[in-house]
Amino acid sequence: MKEKNNMEPIYTITGTVVHGRGIGKHVGTETGVYVAKILLDSQTYYGVTHVGLRPTLDNDKAISIETHIFDLDNDIYGCTITFYLYKKLREVRKFNELSLLI
Repeated sequence: MKEKNNMEPIYTITGTVVHGRGIGKHVGTETGVYVAKILLDSQTYYGVTHVGLRPTLDNDKAISIETHIFDLDNDIYGCTITFYLYKKLREVRKFNELSLLI
């Protein structure tokens, strides 16, 4: 993502990376998939963040926040991160096959 000086995030979220779900219902962001900038241990990363239900994987009604961080293979569970959500890429949607989601 090419940063622009005047680009402000739509949402900013700080929290601890956990297994599973359950914190998304407390955030108040619109559901969808967003371009994300992530701050972790004074490092900046980029990725995509999904906020909402997971209709391709299950019928659970719990909202989750899941971020794929580009160029990061570390185990970051338990770490505190801040991520900034920028452009909304698309709404949450169900894919007929998991391979299409991936």
